[in-house]
Amino acid sequence: MPHQNLNHKKTCRKIYQKFFTSCRRLPICNIRSFEERDLEDLKKLQGDKAVMQFVGTGEVRDAARVEIMHKNLMQLWKDFNPIGGYIVCDKATGKFLGMAALEPVFDQDQKIKPGEAEIMLYFQPEFWGQKYGKEVGQGFLNCLLASHQEGLKMTIGGAPLTKLVATAHPDNAGSIALQKSLGFKQQDTIMMRKGDKEVTRITFEFDLRAVFLAPQDDSKPTSNPSAKSTECLLKHGQQKSA
Repeated sequence: MPHQNLNHKKTCRKIYQKFFTSCRRLPICNIRSFEERDLEDLKKLQGDKAVMQFVGTGEVRDAARVEIMHKNLMQLWKDFNPIGGYIVCDKATGKFLGMAALEPVFDQDQKIKPGEAEIMLYFQPEFWGQKYGKEVGQGFLNCLLASHQEGLKMTIGGAPLTKLVATAHPDNAGSIALQKSLGFKQQDTIMMRKGDKEVTRITFEFDLRAVFLAPQDDSKPTSNPSAKSTECLLKHGQQKSA
């Protein structure tokens, strides 16, 4: 129905705007939407062996695949969809640092898991160990809390977002330390299918309900009971990233 689609877009746009309002407060990073000018930086990032060795099957992504990714991410921004990828830049210089992503989680049958989203961070090697990942990850968590306080409920797979997940290669000590520093709880070491291969990953979870239900300062915004929830999902076939 047209009015339902309009409400959906309005709520998506509010959450989208909340990300940027929250992230503008970050001390050293700036998070923004994808633009045409980012294609070459994205190709460099996704084509870097050091970056990609712990991502997916460990293989770099060719230019054609990155161009498709870039096109899809651009469309998500045109639709004001907060589920997708973000460019991370140095706040002082505007220099491209990497990208962050918030994506649906898929089960073994490639169906979206209700109420879950995966957070992923990719930075160019020269910026590793400089606390950019910690700041961006915390910015995402702050945004989700602020949105919840204002009654902007992000829903995934037909259920309100209540859980964030992350995975790390067992040899990626930096990623493991980052997840723990953000408050993610380490779960199991599992075999996951990425493309046509199986890879080993350590899984982490962050229970958003504990944050949403925690007592808040009276001076902070409270939930708006009249605000509508919305379904904010990756489009274009909703394919799981390798």
